[in-house]
Amino acid sequence: MWDVPDELLGPLVIERLLADDVRRKGFVLSGFPNSAKQAKMLAAAGVWVRASIYIDHILYFLTKLQRGGGGGKSKNKNVT
Repeated sequence: MWDVPDELLGPLVIERLLADDVRRKGFVLSGFPNSAKQAKMLAAAGVWVRASIYIDHILYFLTKLQRGGGGGKSKNKNVT
């Protein structure tokens, strides 16, 4: 995996997040920000995250449900 410097990656991500279509429709970020420096770059540019979710826990939970280890039957018929 390549390590892209924050000074290069940050402005590219911020430019896209400030585009009109993204501001209207919203966005999903995966792996950014992954440091306090990157989070500060977003805040300084006026990009605010209203909600976040830690995907690793969700993937673990869904995998557990699919294997029948979710602690009971799922009410969702699509999950077995």
